[in-house]
Amino acid sequence: MKYETIITVNAEDAKQLYKNIKGEIDSQTGFKIELSDNKIRIIINSNDAASQRAGANTVFRIITVFDKMKTVK
Repeated sequence: MKYETIITVNAEDAKQLYKNIKGEIDSQTGFKIELSDNKIRIIINSNDAASQRAGANTVFRIITVFDKMKTVK
């Protein structure tokens, strides 16, 4: 199964957030992340439940990182 999550923020925040999480996502099998203007697209391409849970946790982590970025500013 293939799941996609698209996070839309302003372009500057998208670049920073992408930079903060790209390495973490690239190290996970079945995950891909793309940056386009103000959108971050996370693709999870896996059939096993563990990868899908990891994907959900990754998306949650991204939202947490973004929230912390906004708090620090």
